[in-house]
Amino acid sequence: MKLLKRIILFSVVVFGLSSCASYRSKSYDYIYINKQGVIQKPVVAELTVKPDKVQLNQTYHNMTVNEAKESAMVDLIKANNCDLLVHPMFSIEANSKVLFSEKWSSIRIELSGYPATYKNMKTFEASDSTSFMVNAQINNDANKPMESVKEHKPKTGKIIWGSIIAVGLLILLL
Repeated sequence: MKLLKRIILFSVVVFGLSSCASYRSKSYDYIYINKQGVIQKPVVAELTVKPDKVQLNQTYHNMTVNEAKESAMVDLIKANNCDLLVHPMFSIEANSKVLFSEKWSSIRIELSGYPATYKNMKTFEASDSTSFMVNAQINNDANKPMESVKEHKPKTGKIIWGSIIAVGLLILLL
């Protein structure tokens, strides 16, 4: 009877630990996505970029990764009183667990970038097109991220098989 209680307790603990999932991603360059179907009058603006890089380390709970990234951007922009971040870089570590049939997630984000503000906004003129053409030729791959996000699949299968083997060995030894 004592052995059966140990096996049940061990199985519950192993099962509880095997319901965890996590993945880690590397930093990559955040490129703004062009929205289709939006028609607007072109505006040209100068940016004043601060030379010092700013950083935010924040943990968000019960959000998707994209929601946490957007929240981190908003938090860093508000904290530095700027309009946007130039060259924002993200490092993301996300963990999710199922505990008592409720999903719980934790996303740790490290965000860094250069705060910038808009100045001298004006409507687009024909003379501005030359600088845009040169910039387009230099940055022809502007919509591709520098590094793609790499997701690691949880190793629950290995954990389950390991626990089954451990329970089997425990039964054989006792």
